[in-house]
Amino acid sequence: AGSPDGTTLIVSIFANDLNTHWNFETEEDRATQALMLTHMEAATSWLTQQINAYGAESLFIYDWEANPDLYYTYDFGQLLLVRPDGGGYWDQENYVLENIPSEALKEKYHAQNIIYMFYFNTDESNSINSWSLGKLQNCETEVVNIFVRDEFYESFYYIPASSLAHEIMHCFGAYDLHYASSAIPQAYVDHCRITDSNDIMYTVSLGTTIPQLFTQLDAYYLGLVDSCDEVDTWGLGKSSFLD
Repeated sequence: AGSPDGTTLIVSIFANDLNTHWNFETEEDRATQALMLTHMEAATSWLTQQINAYGAESLFIYDWEANPDLYYTYDFGQLLLVRPDGGGYWDQENYVLENIPSEALKEKYHAQNIIYMFYFNTDESNSINSWSLGKLQNCETEVVNIFVRDEFYESFYYIPASSLAHEIMHCFGAYDLHYASSAIPQAYVDHCRITDSNDIMYTVSLGTTIPQLFTQLDAYYLGLVDSCDEVDTWGLGKSSFLD
C-alpha cells in the first residue's frame, strides 16, 4: 500500500494453520465469516469518510461476495501462523506471490494498492492480538493477520470493525500509540493514557460501530497532511511519506 488517496484492494484469505481451521460446512464458521464481512464494510466505510475529509479520493474494494476473485482459502498445514512475533510472514508472502495474481487484479480494478488480509479461526481462549507487517517494516507485501476471536477477561470477543480499520491504517504508515516504539516515545504513550485518548491508533472498541477518532496525527502518518504539531512537540517519528 502506498497512499490511501486512490483505490485499494483488500484480498481476503481464510487460512488454516497448525492450530486453527475453518469448516464452512458448519453454520458457526459461515456466521463468523459473514460477521467479518460486515465488520470490514463498517471499517472501510469509516476509513473512506475520514480519509476523504482531507481532500483525498479513497476507495476500498473488499467485498468477496460481489468480487469472488478477491477471496481465497488456504491450508498452511503444520505451520504455526497464529503467533505474536510475525515469524510466519515470509511463508505468507510466498503464498501471496505464488498464488494471487496481484498485478492482474490491480489492473482489473484500476487499483493503486493491495492489502492481503489473512483470517484465522482462533478460539475463545486466544490471547494473541491481530497484527500487520508491511510499510513500516519495509516489507513489500502488506500482510494483515486477523485472529477472529480474542480472550476478554473471562469471556471473548470477535475482532471488531475498529480493529480492522486500525490494522488497515498500519498498512498506510500509521503507528501504534498504545506502546512505545522507535517512532512513539513512552512519554507520548503516557500522555494518551492520561488524557484518555480516543485516537483509533491508541484504542479500539467492540462491535460494528466505530466511535474512535481519526486525528491530525493519523492523517499525517497516512500522508494526507504534511505536518502535525504533536510530532514536533513530543518528538515523534516522521511520516514515511516524507522520506
